[in-house]
Amino acid sequence: MNEALVKLDERRKSFSSVGLTVKIKDYDLLQIGEEQKDLVDVLKLYVDDSHKKLDPFDGLAQKIKLFKSIVNKRFKHKRLEISAEGGICFISTVVKKDANEYESIPLSSLSSGEQNELILFYRLIFDSKSDDLILIDEPELSLHISWQNKFIKDLKEVTSINDVSIVIATHSPDIIDDNWGLRVELVGVE
Repeated sequence: MNEALVKLDERRKSFSSVGLTVKIKDYDLLQIGEEQKDLVDVLKLYVDDSHKKLDPFDGLAQKIKLFKSIVNKRFKHKRLEISAEGGICFISTVVKKDANEYESIPLSSLSSGEQNELILFYRLIFDSKSDDLILIDEPELSLHISWQNKFIKDLKEVTSINDVSIVIATHSPDIIDDNWGLRVELVGVE
């Protein structure tokens, strides 16, 4: 039973880390001792019921985790945070408001490239449906060169959870990076 309680606690902490449940400090499941064996049946019911209540959030938690991962890899000196209280916000990783807290960054203060990336990956992750065909034309126009090198890798992660197909039209070898096997050269009338 203690293992089941630990697994439930880990699952709740994972959901908390992406802003889907209460903060970790608000709960910690207790462990039962030998003298409390009469609680096992009640706790088993509690654990099973808790997992059933959390099941519908698995897909959303996976998408939020991927979204945060992609954005936080790309954006320098800021960290994307998502919470039930504050929604989507950015926190500076260098500018402090006071000794214990970093400044928050309004979405309107992001660069145009950051705003484009945020919207693009939000829509790819949360708005696309299984079997969608997504066409992206010249994404390099708004991408920093270091983001171009990661673009297809990030798209592969999106396709792995959403089961979508993506076609990119690009002139940038940096977008293609190590993915030359995916390239199809278009030949037309000259």
